[in-house]
Amino acid sequence: MNIVNATTVFDAQLATRAEVARLIETIGRPEFPDTVMEVIGRFLPVAHFAALLLDAKSDVQVIAAASRSRDDTSSMIAQAYARQYFRNDPARENGRGNSLTQHVALTHLRSRDLSHSPYRRECYDKPGIIERLSVTCGKGGFVDSLNFYRTLHEGPFKEADYDVAIETTALLIPFIRRHRAIVESPATNRAETLERFSKRLHGLPNRLAQREIEVCARALIGMSVEGTALDLGIRPTSVTTYRQRAYHKLGISSQNELFALVLH
Repeated sequence: MNIVNATTVFDAQLATRAEVARLIETIGRPEFPDTVMEVIGRFLPVAHFAALLLDAKSDVQVIAAASRSRDDTSSMIAQAYARQYFRNDPARENGRGNSLTQHVALTHLRSRDLSHSPYRRECYDKPGIIERLSVTCGKGGFVDSLNFYRTLHEGPFKEADYDVAIETTALLIPFIRRHRAIVESPATNRAETLERFSKRLHGLPNRLAQREIEVCARALIGMSVEGTALDLGIRPTSVTTYRQRAYHKLGISSQNELFALVLH
């Protein structure tokens, strides 16, 4: 088992605008995990991924999971891990000890590293998984863990894959955190979520007009241009115009940068 500690910076140019737009569009929706899988596949060939949340009580929550084959293999593995096998994970302590927002730790785990036979059998041998890369980063007493799984088809991970996994995690974690917040919040709390983001946008140095704040706040909770237009009772072209004006005032040029500006 290899453990790597590193400091990484969010790379706003890592994904294309189309990929970022797709991530934002699907946040909070059932198709979000498949979108994440598509983005991961662009940088790192894997069979499955799982995004997990570890809290101070050592509980594990599955935030998103998907397989390249579009079946439920990754979800089944992640749920089994969260339900009982996380206690038998030799990489667990490495993740729990990480509490710095911008500091990440990577663990390279091979199936042969697992001494607990039931865990190895259920989560590795049966689904044909040979290796896992786990990248963890902490925030506010919680630890986010993004896990990449490979089978014999993809072959073993190499050291050159470490930086790719870390940078991919830095790109995806803000979206995964926002997805979790939306999924966990009842629909009745949407107004509260919008109000919270509106206050953050209002507090930025470059003062935005009220309509610009309303448009950007809805982008932050994953609403599409069309959805925002319906919600505000304006035309989609007006939504685009207000968004462009806001970007110009904020000195940014993409939704990716808006996330980096407000969510970090």
